[in-house]
Parts: sequence; structure tokens; C-alpha cells
Amino acid sequence: MIILIIQEKMTLFYRMLACFIAVTNVPLSIIEEWSFQQLFLLWNPNINFPGRRGIRNLVIKEYKAERERLYDYFRLDPNLKVQMAYVLLS
Repeated sequence: MIILIIQEKMTLFYRMLACFIAVTNVPLSIIEEWSFQQLFLLWNPNINFPGRRGIRNLVIKEYKAERERLYDYFRLDPNLKVQMAYVLLS
């Protein structure tokens, strides 16, 4: 049970880290930066940081999931497409 909770927290940490990188446009190499890691290690000394490849895959996975969520959202309500087009063209 404790291992599952720890794994869920790490998964959430990795997802939030991927979102941070995607939103702020910082390079993936920030994950391997000593000072960046120390910031998180102050809160939890047991954190395992993914490498650049691992975080890259997470960023892509999160992007695709969000894209699908938005696609489904607009597909379900055709009026939103019209409203969004109006806002973009205004």
C-alpha cells in the first residue's frame, strides 16, 4: 500500500514537472541541473529525477493527452467551435 502511494506521488511529480517544462519553455536539460534538483530535494530527499529522455517522453505524452481532451471538448459542443472562431477572427 505504501509503495503504491509513493508511486502515485512520483507519477504526479513527473507529470507536474513535464507541465512546468512545457509551459515555461525551459530546456529539458534543466532536469539534470544540480541546483534545480537541490530545490526539490529540500522538500523530499527521496526524489528520483528522470533523465532528459524520460521527461521528453512525459512532455509529449501530456501534450497528446491534453490535445485529445480539448479535441473531445470541442467535438462534443459544436457551438464552441463557432465561438472560438469568432474570438480568433475578431
